[in-house]
Amino acid sequence: MSEHYEPHPDAIEMTREEAEALVEQWWRAEDPDDELNEEQERLVDKTFEYCHRAFEFQEAENYVLAARYYQKAVDLLETANLGNNKYKVGKYMDLGISYYHASNYDMANRYLLRALEGYQARATRDDLSISVVYTFLGHLYRDQEQFEIAIEFYKKALEVNISAGFRQFAACTQNRIARCYRDAGDPDEAIEYYSMTLDMIDVVNMDTVGAYTGLACIYRDDEMFDEAIECHQSAIETAEQLSGAESFEIADEYNQIAITYRHMGELTRAIEYYQRAIELFEAQENVNRRKVARVLENLAMAYVYAEQMGNALECFGRLLPMLREIDGEDDPHVAEIEEYMAEIDQSYHFGLSGVKPS
Repeated sequence: MSEHYEPHPDAIEMTREEAEALVEQWWRAEDPDDELNEEQERLVDKTFEYCHRAFEFQEAENYVLAARYYQKAVDLLETANLGNNKYKVGKYMDLGISYYHASNYDMANRYLLRALEGYQARATRDDLSISVVYTFLGHLYRDQEQFEIAIEFYKKALEVNISAGFRQFAACTQNRIARCYRDAGDPDEAIEYYSMTLDMIDVVNMDTVGAYTGLACIYRDDEMFDEAIECHQSAIETAEQLSGAESFEIADEYNQIAITYRHMGELTRAIEYYQRAIELFEAQENVNRRKVARVLENLAMAYVYAEQMGNALECFGRLLPMLREIDGEDDPHVAEIEEYMAEIDQSYHFGLSGVKPS
């Protein structure tokens, strides 16, 4: 079984004032396309209920139904001859994002490109929305492992973010580009973009942590373990400064450094950090059970490598009901864990008794 790890999630941090200023700028921007006649206003009003339902499903992470209701709104808006009206173009973007989250990549691509065309054609430039559309087009191709195209869209988003002064968005986008280069097997380019984030001394947030973690993963892959550990420690120190020593982000970093220690063969230290990660994840107000499950599986495998089969079985015993609850009884990974547990259990008890089971 492969080891579970994730890079630090992309994070875009803004102050409340910065976010409110961007929204205010967006709403106050005047454009001839936004003028509506009485019939157009009536049709737009009719879409509000569809969009409200879509938003509710979005909040519940039911993106298939969210896309269905945004599609109803868009279909109605397209009958109103609205041109590049801000509201209509925004619904193209909302619909494209919902299709993306529902893994319907063809439809996501279609409506995100329509949104991009609409935003670019408007007399009043909306850099924030253009950046978001480019970013989700990047996500779309990244998820399909078409990294060259993903990088192209992310670089377009980065160009917009830099020119518009969105420094924090730029840092996040640089990390995304770096991760694509890393996944595409180009660690040198990945290092360059992670380093660009670290060079932004006026932007120190979770993207800084993500850049340190990304570099650590690259160094780990190249078996440059001293450099990897140094980056992990910098990630942990920065995360502690930003969010405290008991935060979710610290738990994430403990899992990362444990993986590196496991690759170094330092299983005692790996086990220690996996345990610390689990404790912190479980101490959070809203426990992310999938994260706990992933680290618990990592810990179980570390016990296997350390030939501590009793502890491994105990971990797998905690993991199995968690996976059944998260993914369902019929999930293939549940069956894989059950089979692996049976193999360990048989060899473990054979080792204890010295009598081969019949």
